[in-house]
Amino acid sequence: MNRLSTGRVLTERQATAINLLASGCSAPEGASAMGVSSAAFRSLLSRAADSLGCRSHAGHLVHTAHLHGLLPLQGIPPSPVSLDPDEWRALRAHSRGVPLSRTLWPQSMSGRRLSDLNQRLLGTLRARTVAQAVHRAWTNGLHRLPADAAREELDGPGLARIFDALLGGREHSRLDRQAARALLNAAPFMETAALIDRAFTEEAVRHLAQHHGIRQFMDIGCGLSAPSGTNVHDIARAVCPDARVVYVDNSYHVVATGRALLRCAPPGKTAICHADLSDPGGILTAAEVIGTLDLRSPIGLLLNGVLEFLPDTAHGPAHGLAEALKSALPSGSALAVRHITSDFQPVALSSALRVLARAGIPAQWRSRGEVEDFFRGWNLLAPGVVPAHRWQPHVIAAELPGAAVMSWAGIAIKP
Repeated sequence: MNRLSTGRVLTERQATAINLLASGCSAPEGASAMGVSSAAFRSLLSRAADSLGCRSHAGHLVHTAHLHGLLPLQGIPPSPVSLDPDEWRALRAHSRGVPLSRTLWPQSMSGRRLSDLNQRLLGTLRARTVAQAVHRAWTNGLHRLPADAAREELDGPGLARIFDALLGGREHSRLDRQAARALLNAAPFMETAALIDRAFTEEAVRHLAQHHGIRQFMDIGCGLSAPSGTNVHDIARAVCPDARVVYVDNSYHVVATGRALLRCAPPGKTAICHADLSDPGGILTAAEVIGTLDLRSPIGLLLNGVLEFLPDTAHGPAHGLAEALKSALPSGSALAVRHITSDFQPVALSSALRVLARAGIPAQWRSRGEVEDFFRGWNLLAPGVVPAHRWQPHVIAAELPGAAVMSWAGIAIKP
């Protein structure tokens, strides 16, 4: 049995069926390999898709299985693969389970040309089927977007843009608004809760700069600029004009937008880099981090609204990845974590989890105890790990109903 971050279970037979798809088997071949009828094989895949919270489209099923860490990346030696722009778009469509005829192709591309494109993609990746093409793309590292990824990311909903829509921003598309509405249908309190969570980030930076002398901040999973116009570097510099800030995000669109906004920032004091929390070493050795921050002096590490989008099954335990970052920081550094939980509203947050999974965004809500474990070995500041709004009572004075709470939050100092 494979227990997923959605709380559902993928059986061994369902996992075997997905592996056969990824290896290039057709439905009849997979059925024969498992000794079942084609109808029974398709039923296994359908139930697997339901457990993974994705479409039963073969490409999307394999892609989502990879997001959950259920398929090995070994077995096919990586080889140099170059895809042209149309092949990239076709690969992205298959990974999201979207028919090529429904993607944003030029009007002149006929059904015949789309079919030819699909065959060309399979040939480039040396794959027999769409599912195998998606699997080989992962094996070759092609699930990481190409140079024009900031544009291609807009072909589907994005996490940062969905939350921008919830916060009342303007950096989002129709697809992002649709996903945001789906989240609100599942959990109507998420709009208010997102505003509360953003307020915690602002309060954490202000508190650490004013009361603990933190002059350097690393904001991982920074997302898009706050619609209010008040960002980490603005808050930190209001306390200390010489404060240095590095923003980190794994979205090319976020990084491209951030670089444009930071053109007016003082040189050498603010930067944004493309990196992923699943690779702590890549973050710590990024040119923007090394060129902006002094890793020998205390740093405020902000992991707000990012750890929950790193399921334990995808890249190893999230706590281990956080520890790798914590261990690299000197004494006096600070850690701020704000993490979505289902402790307060389990039914609604479970539905929200499935909405995100259908959008291709894996997530894992964690309990209070699991969030407290991220601070292990560091000294928690009062009031400890509490609902996010309890950390900024002067920002949000009114006591909020439990239905508006979806996150645990806390701040700790390294001894």
